[in-house]
Amino acid sequence: MIVFACLLFWGMLGLFIPREYLRAYMVFASICLAALYFFFVPPITYDLSRYYELLHVIRKTDLWTVLFGDLKTNNILWETYSSGSRLYLLYAYIISLLRIDALLPFISGVIIYCCASKLVILAAEDSEEEIADWKLGFCFLFLLLMMDFRSISGIRNMLTFTVFAYILYYDLVRKSNRLVCWIAYIALIGFHSAIIILVLLRLLMLFKHVPIFVRMLIAFSFFFFVETLISTLSRFTQYPMVSMLLQKLTDYFVYGGSTYQTTRVVIRSFALVFYLLMYLYLKRSSFLPQVFNDYTDYFLLAAFFDFGTIGQYDTFLRMHFFLTVAVCPMLLCFLHRIVGETPVEIVVPDNNETGVKEVILYAMLGVSLIMVSYVFLTAYYSPMDGRFTFFLI
Repeated sequence: MIVFACLLFWGMLGLFIPREYLRAYMVFASICLAALYFFFVPPITYDLSRYYELLHVIRKTDLWTVLFGDLKTNNILWETYSSGSRLYLLYAYIISLLRIDALLPFISGVIIYCCASKLVILAAEDSEEEIADWKLGFCFLFLLLMMDFRSISGIRNMLTFTVFAYILYYDLVRKSNRLVCWIAYIALIGFHSAIIILVLLRLLMLFKHVPIFVRMLIAFSFFFFVETLISTLSRFTQYPMVSMLLQKLTDYFVYGGSTYQTTRVVIRSFALVFYLLMYLYLKRSSFLPQVFNDYTDYFLLAAFFDFGTIGQYDTFLRMHFFLTVAVCPMLLCFLHRIVGETPVEIVVPDNNETGVKEVILYAMLGVSLIMVSYVFLTAYYSPMDGRFTFFLI
């Protein structure tokens, strides 16, 4: 409840911040929220606990070993990351020099929250119309509540997916520094091999002559070709990056990863349905600015890939991290169109312009929105694993 109260406080306060101060406010709020990790003692089941152990291992080595060498250790994360995630080891090595373990989730949390909130600011700047300040604050609140605070303790998942969504915006919306964007995509693979999936979806975007529904079908069907992909990659296991990717594909797509939790999957499926219905509403009403077309097309590919992996628990949830951040530009447009200048002013089309299809769409949006609300209620209402201490850790 401590975490939920803090998220709610900083998120609600953002609704009342004028736009000229909103950017600075989001950075300040991000720092304050990430600072909670200085006082959080993770249970042994959390990835964060294992990342702390890895920091202790890295402190006993040097930069050359981190980048190129090998280390005789029983630490499973070192054995895993040294075969294909050297960039993360470098990131952890730099933080390990500061001798405070909690700086790892703190710095990562600041980057995650700042990149996600900056995406909201950028979307508002690129929108064709002036958007009310409180709507930007609402998107920030949405991010805080939907980006499960506990998930950030996974470090690599949320960090790489959020940074990828941020870079993707510059690539597909602002269409600037595209070479730098592609270099950054490749670099992120060295941080987390799962980024390869997002890069493949980006490559799929290059085939503009192929109808979008065909590309959506390809993204959705990816899971059905995994066995063929695994068979092909198994011929190149002498390369560390390929070996690690092969291991991840086998863990997530063959063995399924963590224990399947049906309730979490169903709830997040409703959130995903809400995102897609929101897209349909904006497209059907021609309310989606043209500048966002490529970005929302990519979002569709990622969403249908996510639906295709619904039977694979870990993969489904990890892709949902990315979608939660990437949906912000679309959410901002949606708010701008259905809500007036004040939160209580709902914009409804004239009766003679509203057909049965539109009524059904509104009803489905309403039901899905309720389910989205249930996502963070179930995430934060129950007590958080681990404990907080009044002493810095």
